[in-house]
Amino acid sequence: MVTAYRAGAPLQKLFPGVAGGAAWVKAVSSALPMLNINPTSGVTLENAGEYLNMGAASVGLVAPLFDPVAIANEDWDQIAKNAEIGKCDMRYDLRYEYEYIL
Repeated sequence: MVTAYRAGAPLQKLFPGVAGGAAWVKAVSSALPMLNINPTSGVTLENAGEYLNMGAASVGLVAPLFDPVAIANEDWDQIAKNAEIGKCDMRYDLRYEYEYIL
């Protein structure tokens, strides 16, 4: 991630996000505050807020948000419910500014 930062990447992707978990994100973002860590794969609607509150700049939520079964069944109400769950579980922490694109 430091190499990506030095190369000019505005976000540094952590894949898979579960590799070290939210505590790892906190430890790394505390030691290397210039990084904008974006954990993906393993981030869920239920734990996204924890990653953000532990220092992640953003999170990747494609599969949990856009459930393939719901898409195949054209169950747009379920996808809307997933978005609402995600919004409710992501708590704003005053140390960080987040943009939610839902």
